[in-house]
Amino acid sequence: MKFFISLMALINFSCVGAPEADHGLVKNLPAIINSPSAFSYILRAENYSDEKNIELLLTLQANQFVASSIIVTESKINDTTMIKIEDDNGEEIYKYEITKDFTELNTTSSKKPKKAIVIVKNFSGIIDLSITAK
Repeated sequence: MKFFISLMALINFSCVGAPEADHGLVKNLPAIINSPSAFSYILRAENYSDEKNIELLLTLQANQFVASSIIVTESKINDTTMIKIEDDNGEEIYKYEITKDFTELNTTSSKKPKKAIVIVKNFSGIIDLSITAK
């Protein structure tokens, strides 16, 4: 019985898990939600570079507008970082050139977003982009 108790104590105190991130994001791994009702791109980066063309699944009903918000914090910009949202014809709906910390909200477009182009070069900081039908 002493052996069993000692073994259980050894197992319980020997297990070490990965530390939990206090912000909920894994560094340099974008969290992307792409559904018919919303699109979200969230990134916590450290000297991160990537280019993505993402076909959006967002659907709009007649007379609906698109709401887009972006929040950039803790930024250290070393190169080009940009997010562009395009419609079916490749026309630009929104373009966010990231050069500093900022917050922006747009609610006036009635064009249907079809593609998100994300270009991140040597970026450090947090990007939180959301697009929804309004």
